[in-house]
Amino acid sequence: MSPNLHYFSFPTTCMASDEFCEVISKLQSLKGMAVDESLVNYDVLLHVHQCCPDFLELKVFALYVDEDMASIICESLPRLKKLEIPNSDMSCAAIVKFLDCLEELEYLDISGYETSAISSSVLHKASRLKAFIWNSKFELGEFVDCSNCGEHNINTQEPCKCTMDNKVMDWLAGPSQTA
Repeated sequence: MSPNLHYFSFPTTCMASDEFCEVISKLQSLKGMAVDESLVNYDVLLHVHQCCPDFLELKVFALYVDEDMASIICESLPRLKKLEIPNSDMSCAAIVKFLDCLEELEYLDISGYETSAISSSVLHKASRLKAFIWNSKFELGEFVDCSNCGEHNINTQEPCKCTMDNKVMDWLAGPSQTA
């Protein structure tokens, strides 16, 4: 790994926290990273903050972000300017925590989250940011649950992916043999 690396993306990991910290120690010029939620803990992020003085960008791949995870990010990386946590279920308290505690934050992307947590108070707090991307799956319209797989489908004009997959498989199998 290059010691002059400025950014890396590690969406899934099977690396232990101590191994990850050992690698980070060699990357003093690191400015940002995209990591799996398993690496979002106080010790790892504090180590990043201590080893990488120019670290300003974090992207987290997480299923759910609560106020505790938000606190860990805020306390261990207080100088963040850019934070991306797309496609995550996120509590309103977590969003407010980011906006209240990350004073240097300029860019917040929480697009694709699955809970409607954007209130006028959140919008007011986010007005200080240069960019706030918050489009929720709920703001795009009503969900329709697929009876096959249970997945949400926003566009009722188009079938769910599993339905499309089934139709493709049926087509590949050829005409149905009806008696």
